[in-house]
This record gives sequence, structure tokens and C-alpha cells, in this order.
Amino acid sequence: ELQRRVAEAQELLGSDSASPEASEASGPRAVVMDPSQTQEVQPGHSPFFGVEDNLPGAPRQAFVERRLSRLGEISALTEVGGREQNEDGVGFWIDPEGRGVMMVADGMGGHHGGDLASAAAIRGFFDFLVGYPSGTLFEAFEAAHAQVQQLPPPPAGRGTSGAAASAIRVDPTGRVEFAQIGDTQVFVARWQVDGSYQIERVAMPDNYVGRVRDLHPTSMDTAHMHSAPMANHIGSFLGRAGEHLSAIHRVADAEGHPNPVVYRPEALRLTPNDIIMLMSDGIEGQFLSQELAAMMHGRQQVGEIAQVIRDQALYRQGLRGLIRQVPAGGRLLIQRGALQGTYMDGQGHMYSAAEGGQHLGAFSPDNVGLIVYRHLGSRGQ
Repeated sequence: ELQRRVAEAQELLGSDSASPEASEASGPRAVVMDPSQTQEVQPGHSPFFGVEDNLPGAPRQAFVERRLSRLGEISALTEVGGREQNEDGVGFWIDPEGRGVMMVADGMGGHHGGDLASAAAIRGFFDFLVGYPSGTLFEAFEAAHAQVQQLPPPPAGRGTSGAAASAIRVDPTGRVEFAQIGDTQVFVARWQVDGSYQIERVAMPDNYVGRVRDLHPTSMDTAHMHSAPMANHIGSFLGRAGEHLSAIHRVADAEGHPNPVVYRPEALRLTPNDIIMLMSDGIEGQFLSQELAAMMHGRQQVGEIAQVIRDQALYRQGLRGLIRQVPAGGRLLIQRGALQGTYMDGQGHMYSAAEGGQHLGAFSPDNVGLIVYRHLGSRGQ
């Protein structure tokens, strides 16, 4: 009976969630349009925010695709995923100098302010840059930090409100300015002539994966790293006690966090058809870099890429919710979809065999926040 219910759930979620034609039941869709027909955003236009309030039965969500004048194409989404409310937010803008600015914020605090923190972070960040377009992203992070700190504190014993965040600013030549705090992530996908992508992290996250990679720079990501105890514990975030981010950086560094606050005024340079992705840990924690590359292979439209990654993340989270019913000590064979041939126990851990076997990782429900930007520069306009 349980196997039948798993099959039904996988049918609902899409037998191959990497397919653009996956079931509508898995959530909202971006309308993948011909780039020449997609709405264009001009310099100085009001920023786009995906930070609406969570309402009963109607959590925050957004999924849009736009052309950025003389820059490229962007798709931005945020969705509740496997939780009751959405704490992830997204935002983008073209400043008066024609540079694209993008941010993903992952709120912390659950029902006690995580969604408010991500919204305050994004609004504070963009409000600063709208007022001071020549300011740096680090200065904009300071403004966002101050905005989050003005929120009412959560009830005693209910944790801390705050937000992890990643942001970039890219100019028409492809030069990228970068800032990051916490465990949100930015990946660059370098397009290859055979349709494949070479995936690179811009910086390690402030979590277990980042600490392992800091000690062993040549090590590769593994699913086990993402599913280790305290894998998502971070030492720095917008809103943490401390007047300035530099003070938070020093404290978190002393606590053993190697990448508390990262700022690089010239982090990298994009070439035409390269893609840069900003994502919350609800996506980053579900996939290895090689899995992202496999999902993106042969695809260039940003809306399609965002939809594929989102669908895969929700597919895994959907299975995670169902297998909580697995009896203690049992494992389910996943017979369809992207995880076909693996076995999952009642805690969401994946294995290569019904008994024993290699531990392949674990997946847990989370919100989804993602921005996919394809750089074209003036050549593509």
C-alpha cells in the first residue's frame, strides 16, 4: 500500500521532474517566452520584489521572467516548498548606470519573523542602492542589516530573526560585484559549445559544507556533507546582534566559521551565455554541483532552467514528506523520477541498497528561492 502511495505521489510530482512538461500540480509555472517577447526592464525602473506577506492558505510566492536592457535575461522565483509559510525572498533591479542588481534572502525564525526578516533585508538593501546607486554591495548589506535589526524580537526562547543573503551587481561588460552572508549561495555556470555547463561556486557558504571545503579545498561536494548534523548551522546573518557586519564577521570567525561575510568588488567576469544563479539553501542543499550541471545541460532559457531546478527540489521535498510513514528500520525503493533506484528510510536518508549500502544524503522540506540570470551584454540586445 505504501509503495502504491509513493507511486501516486511521484505521478503527481512528475515521473521525470526535470521535464518542462511536468505536472501543473507541483506548483506555479513561469511562462517560458521567446526572449524577444519577454517584458524588458529599463535602467532606473522600480525594483521587483518577491517579498509579499504570508497569508493563511496563501504563502508568499513569485515566478517571473524578464529581459534586462543591455544586460541579459533573468528569472526569479520564490515558493513555500514543503513548509507552511515562505521565508525566502528575491529582488532585482537595473540601476541608473545600467547595472543589474540581484538578491536572494533566506529568512530565519520560522513563524516568529523569518519572512519579515527576508522582506526587511531585501527592501533595506534596494532602498539603499536606489538612494545611493554608487554605493557598494557591502554598504547595502549594512543597510539591510540595520533594517532587519529594527524588527520586533521574537518571543523568548523562539530563536533569532535574521536572514542569510547573497547579492550580485553585474555591468554590461560582465564584471560582477558580489556579497554574501550565511548559507545562501551563488553559482556560475559557464556555457560550453556542446551545450553543457561547468559549475563554479563564487564562494563557500557559512555552514558545514563551507567549513569542510575550507579545511580541504580540493574536496568535492558530497550528499553526506549536506546531510550531516548541524549542516545548516550558520554563524553570520543580517540582523545578528552587533552594530556592524565587520563586528559580526570577527565574532563568527572566532567561533570557527571560515566564511561569515564575503565581499568581493570584482569577483568574476561573465562572458556571453554564461549563467549566474543565486539560491537559498532550500535548493542548494538539495543538489550537488554535478547534479545542477546535468539538469541544465542543453538548456539556455532562464525560465526553463529555473523551472527545472525548482521542480527537482520540490520533487525531493515531496518524497521527504511521504516517507515519514516508513516503519522504523524500513526503506522504500524509489521506482520513478530523478531518484529512481535509491532507497529512502523514514528519516529521509538515501541509500544505495535496501540494507547497508552507501549513505547518499538526506533531504528535508524547505522554502525555495532562486534567481537565474543569463548574461548577454550589449551583444544580445
